[in-house]
Amino acid sequence: MTGKRRRKKPSVPVFPLVIAVLVVAVIAGYGLWKTKGKAVPEKVVKPAGREAALEQKPDAAVRRDDGGNRVALIIDDLGYDLDVARKISNLSVPIALAVLPHCPFSREVTRLAREKNREILLHLPMEPRGYPDVDPGEGALLCSMTEEDVIRQLERNMEAVPGAVGANNHMGSLFMENGDDLDVVLRHLKGKGLFFVDSLTTGNSRGGQAARRVGLPFATRDVFIDNGSSLAETRAVFERLLKRRSTWRELVLIGHPYETTVDALGEWIPKYEQAGIRFVPLSSVVKREP
Repeated sequence: MTGKRRRKKPSVPVFPLVIAVLVVAVIAGYGLWKTKGKAVPEKVVKPAGREAALEQKPDAAVRRDDGGNRVALIIDDLGYDLDVARKISNLSVPIALAVLPHCPFSREVTRLAREKNREILLHLPMEPRGYPDVDPGEGALLCSMTEEDVIRQLERNMEAVPGAVGANNHMGSLFMENGDDLDVVLRHLKGKGLFFVDSLTTGNSRGGQAARRVGLPFATRDVFIDNGSSLAETRAVFERLLKRRSTWRELVLIGHPYETTVDALGEWIPKYEQAGIRFVPLSSVVKREP
């Protein structure tokens, strides 16, 4: 008796699968190579602070004063690329350079900032949510540290960025929610004569509360001008703020050392100045009596 012959299942071509896997691996490896050795800003899921007010209800963002519109500008994450730091420091307006400690060019950037009469910030790495998968880099302040460890790490970071007049947080979405840890850090900064800028990487930041408790001069970030590295998106942020200039008087803007950000600043600084908006040193907008 002869049975029916089984039909062979169509075989899946192995070679194309291997090629596909290799392509995916190469792309992933390229992405890692592109970001290795560079600071990656912690993503902000929702606008925080007065950035939310500007997005949702423009008149909620008004700060009244008699000096017209003023902008204080910070560029974060400096220390990896000396060329872009030069381009930023050569811009025609006051810009605070926030330098990460322990990077290949941290000291060179601080030296450049002093030569160009730019204010220097210690861009202080702090523990983010998702740590250690989300890595704030060398010198990070962690919630698990003792008070002595926090101060020791802070001192080490300050030594790596000489000449800083203030500090602001790099990442820190978890650390900035811990009031006890912040008290330790901000009290130490006060003792060194520095001020603090809260980058507001979390909507639950305790930065302002801690600064008031310890009597530390401080400011808060209003808008990130480049949450992505898209030139079109950064231009759109500047355009939106310019159109709504009647709803605000003073803003603290934070950008990052992208070539697209440098290009956007080169385009929009003259437009802001023509509109009567002044770029001022960061220290001039810091609250001296929290």
